[in-house]
Amino acid sequence: MSEFRKSLARAASARTWTERMYLISPLMYGLSKDAAAFLGLSDKRAKKQTKALAATVALRNHAGLAKLDELGIPLIVQRGPFAGMRYTRSSAGSLLCAKIIGSYESEIAEWFEHAAADGGYDRFVDVGCAEGYYAIGMATRCPTIKVDAFDIDEQAQEMASELAHLNGVDTRVSISGIAEPSVLQKILSESQHPLLLLDIEGYEDILLDPVVIPALADADIIVELHEHKRPGLTYRIMERFVKTHRMDAVAAVPDAWKMKKAVEANSDLASLLDLSAEGRRLPQLWLRLNAVNRHNP
Repeated sequence: MSEFRKSLARAASARTWTERMYLISPLMYGLSKDAAAFLGLSDKRAKKQTKALAATVALRNHAGLAKLDELGIPLIVQRGPFAGMRYTRSSAGSLLCAKIIGSYESEIAEWFEHAAADGGYDRFVDVGCAEGYYAIGMATRCPTIKVDAFDIDEQAQEMASELAHLNGVDTRVSISGIAEPSVLQKILSESQHPLLLLDIEGYEDILLDPVVIPALADADIIVELHEHKRPGLTYRIMERFVKTHRMDAVAAVPDAWKMKKAVEANSDLASLLDLSAEGRRLPQLWLRLNAVNRHNP
């Protein structure tokens, strides 16, 4: 098969018209995004997609909770860096079963295992914290760390507060709404060795800028990249930190691969596979940036 036909086949198999257009022409995709933003269509489409996703996740979580109850599996994370963390029956935009069985974002589990085991971080900042899987997980694993969690969704903030209380770490966890650059600058500059996590649907292109937040130069960072929302952001972010950070990246793997590992660890989880599939876009990348001056004093 020719390269053209291969590319055409990839475009034809894309799950959305947005993804299809990006595969065909990043330039046309960028123009279409600008036009949609100018006409006010982007916000309308985003709200519609968010509502549809929330409904789908709610249905799958309802079924997942019923299955967990049927199997007698407690709401405690079974595997991964936050194994043993108690969980509520609520989740903000993601699958509860994936978190309970330990397959959720397992691609970056090793990064967080190292971060928690190292014990060198005095501050963990989670922007886009949802119900608090990472924020409360780090507070639970690291008994002296202070956590600042942010999410624009008020319901997610309430869920995160509940999860912090359930795990007895609410005195070390601060939960807020919008992560203003000035607030992040203050938090990071006051910390000896901070770790910053971002999952903010493309806004990382704006927030991860050391010109806007100078203290980023001394912070370790993990970010979920949303290239499909802001084409070119991956290289823009890398260019901003090339002189101050060492970088490595990891790509999302198919759900089937992650599910296989989970079942190998516990065969009782086989019936939860369909309720734990995250359905991520491929390729989906996470980027880790370690500040050179922190790791090479």
